[in-house]
Amino acid sequence: MLKMSSPLKISFKPTIGRTINISLPLSKSESNRGIAILYSLQEIELIKQIKWSDSTDTQLLLTSLQTKSDSFNFEDAGTPLRFALALQSTNTEFRTLTGNKRLRERPLSDLLDSLKSNGAKIDFLELDNQIPLRIKGPLNPNKIIEISGKQSSQHVSALMILIATKFPESILRIKDQIVSKSYVELTVNTLKTFGFEIIQINNDLKFFRNKTINLKKFKVHGDWSAAGYFYLIQLMLPHLKITLSNLKGDSAQGDLITWKLFQKLGVETTFIGDEANLAKTTNSCKSFDEDFQSHPDLVPTFASACAYLGIEAIFRNIEILRYKESDRISAINSNLIQLGFELIEIESGTFKLVRTKTPKSPLKIKTQTDHRIAMAFAPWALHLGNIYIDNSNCVSKSFPNFWEEIKKFGVVLGL
Repeated sequence: MLKMSSPLKISFKPTIGRTINISLPLSKSESNRGIAILYSLQEIELIKQIKWSDSTDTQLLLTSLQTKSDSFNFEDAGTPLRFALALQSTNTEFRTLTGNKRLRERPLSDLLDSLKSNGAKIDFLELDNQIPLRIKGPLNPNKIIEISGKQSSQHVSALMILIATKFPESILRIKDQIVSKSYVELTVNTLKTFGFEIIQINNDLKFFRNKTINLKKFKVHGDWSAAGYFYLIQLMLPHLKITLSNLKGDSAQGDLITWKLFQKLGVETTFIGDEANLAKTTNSCKSFDEDFQSHPDLVPTFASACAYLGIEAIFRNIEILRYKESDRISAINSNLIQLGFELIEIESGTFKLVRTKTPKSPLKIKTQTDHRIAMAFAPWALHLGNIYIDNSNCVSKSFPNFWEEIKKFGVVLGL
């Protein structure tokens, strides 16, 4: 990764090339699930054989599972923390888990309550239901293990992995509607790839394991969440052809919907093998209206894209964004306002993109240390010529080589 200090100036000098080949990062969502499943099955050697995401999130999860230390700092990594809480609840020695200020604020109570009700011992070191905390097992699981789906899909996924690999005699009962449901569906798909069968009856999930783990069927693919930033660039540079590597058109990742939504905005996708080939079309919609409950991580990208196109846009069921790496609704608005737009809440959880006052110049991207905010607004350099970003290194959470890839379009990075 290119090391830089803040703030970073991003300039644009148009590239001569006509076709740009982008190497996407491997999916941290697929990686985190694969690692957690194999670790819980004590298949440590298999973990060493697979190529995982180089994102900070995935590397923190790997390190947390490999270290013998009785404490670990997850920094801002929400999914690894929640998976580790479930995995640690089966161990017989206390371990202290902590993180940075933002991670300490993110919701954990539903997962912790479920673990405690099934025998986990948890000591809160500062505030109830927040890290830092100490946790250990062993668990004495109930026949039915309950979890609410409304706080975080990561809670549901963590328990799915725990029950499938350790306690298949128990049933997982999911209460309430699941937020970011596509990530739970990705967990189901990953478990099935490794040889688990899952039967759902109403809100109950029952797990069955085959005798052997099928390693050859599991492979981490390119990250569809990261692909969206280059669809946005395709909008801005219509004369170019962009090819995205290692992307499956039938991926189990929920953010696969990226290509279908960008088709509405005027970017066409052709899949050839494991490549996605992008091209700008003239078939762009005049307005955009989407329910993002299953794919909330895409909101920054599409808010940025709709602002660029200057079209009316409605973003439904995005309240969960307030509890991500940043308050993403606030973070999106801090940048949209500089561009002459704002997300206004028109009903609970539903926001409308509206024009506000005259755009400011130059754009100074305020990331709130959130990787998705940085990458969703960085492409504006291609349109505005010069912009600034307050924290360039935050992209390492999911896409360490983002700045190297965006340079292929003629972006120049400098202090």
